[in-house]
Amino acid sequence: PEADLLAGMARVAREARLVAEPSAVVSVLAAIAGSGGAGAPPVRRVAILSGGNVDHLLLARALAGA
Repeated sequence: PEADLLAGMARVAREARLVAEPSAVVSVLAAIAGSGGAGAPPVRRVAILSGGNVDHLLLARALAGA
């Protein structure tokens, strides 16, 4: 859902200090969802991020929590 993408964009911006476009955030959300939860063995994951197509109004909306 769009709300998950916006939350993912905000999380990447705040925690990694990166601006990622919504399609790139999908890979981050998949990596987070597949983390296995508490007690799961650590697993390395890679997410490819790109940010060339981020609309500034969409990013502002994501950071505002909308």
